Amino acid sequence: MIGRMKSLSVTVLAALPLVAIASPAPPAAPVAPRSQAQVPTAKVSGAEVQEFAQLYLQVHKIQLTYGQKIQAAKDKQARAALQHEGGKKINHAVEQSPLSANRYNQIARAAKKDQQLKKRLIAAIRKAEPRKG
Repeated sequence: MIGRMKSLSVTVLAALPLVAIASPAPPAAPVAPRSQAQVPTAKVSGAEVQEFAQLYLQVHKIQLTYGQKIQAAKDKQARAALQHEGGKKINHAVEQSPLSANRYNQIARAAKKDQQLKKRLIAAIRKAEPRKG
């Protein structure tokens, strides 16, 4: 189970920066090189775009929260514990989402090549983002 959780965390975290331009904050993890698998971009439904936006915002919030906590941690053991805790929270968000981690990553990769899809995702993220003030 822990191996699966770590896999989901890494997979979701690696995909996030692909559409991070919707948020001014820098991504918490660098983008690892990925294979450019062919993804049928026209097949991303409106519901999937909304689900992607919701999951992106949830995971991004966790990344920001735990990124700050990890930077403030006093020692390596505390940082590792916080990374594990943040990973568990990300996994929980993924498991609660109607969108699988695999489908999320397919959509994120497709958005890298398809500007229309990217615009749809950014618009959905901005629309779903809680208003401040």
